[in-house]
Amino acid sequence: VSCEVVGLLSLSAFDFVLYFVTPPLQMRGAVSGMVTVQGFGEQTYSATFELSMKSDSMPEIVSAYPSAASSLGGTRMVVAISRFTPISQLNEVVVLIDQVRAQVDRIITSSPEITEIGFTAPPFPCSSSRCPVKVEIQSVSDINEVVSFDFEYAVAVPRIRTVHPSTAPDAGGSTITVDIENFPQVSTLMEVIIRFDELRLEVPPQSILISDSSRTVLTFRTPPVSPASSVHVRVVNLFDQANSVDFDMELLSTREPVLVSFTPTRGPSNSMFDVHAIIDNYPVAVTGLD
Repeated sequence: VSCEVVGLLSLSAFDFVLYFVTPPLQMRGAVSGMVTVQGFGEQTYSATFELSMKSDSMPEIVSAYPSAASSLGGTRMVVAISRFTPISQLNEVVVLIDQVRAQVDRIITSSPEITEIGFTAPPFPCSSSRCPVKVEIQSVSDINEVVSFDFEYAVAVPRIRTVHPSTAPDAGGSTITVDIENFPQVSTLMEVIIRFDELRLEVPPQSILISDSSRTVLTFRTPPVSPASSVHVRVVNLFDQANSVDFDMELLSTREPVLVSFTPTRGPSNSMFDVHAIIDNYPVAVTGLD
């Protein structure tokens, strides 16, 4: 099929840029072409090229944002598709990420020209820092109408954002608020445990203030500790223990020393004698010089 040449830009005696209009074609994919130029003395020169043709009637991904999602799931995505069958209900379209169904939660716009939908990416067991997957979007009314694009998951590493307060009395009962980034989402208190490694002690959280795919905020009460010391605390999701987070905090002594007993209460004035004292809440003494 011949093409209409609409322009020619000469770069040098041997190089030029040719502008032409593609003809209507009932095909998609790679198409081979040939440019033939007649030179001096009626000698001809030819060069071949390839074009990728796409159908004006087939749906096509226009944009997809963002380009990556957290492996914990919950990332909200927006995809725009041209020439997709218009939809009015959420159940009229299916989104699959690596054959796992994503939750379609909104239709932003839908017309014969452009359809824009929002959906939430499900969790994905990503074993490396980034995992490539394929996203497929299907029309329920026409099973042959499918568009796809490449996508990837990124491993989300939980980390502590803030711990407040970072110190507490050793008597216990203080409320501590922990703000965690990328912690596996929880919905009940039974899914989390707070471990104090040195104390071999576990306590449940007091409350879960926020928990989604990007942030979890919870509170717990400190246990009593004797003597006062620095403790290592671990927040564990019981259904995903590999993604626990750790931090250290100081449990400080706030109790006054109390003399429990002192014997003897009398002794000779002209010689030395031993005295035995029992004192609660007294700072630890390592030697007699302390």
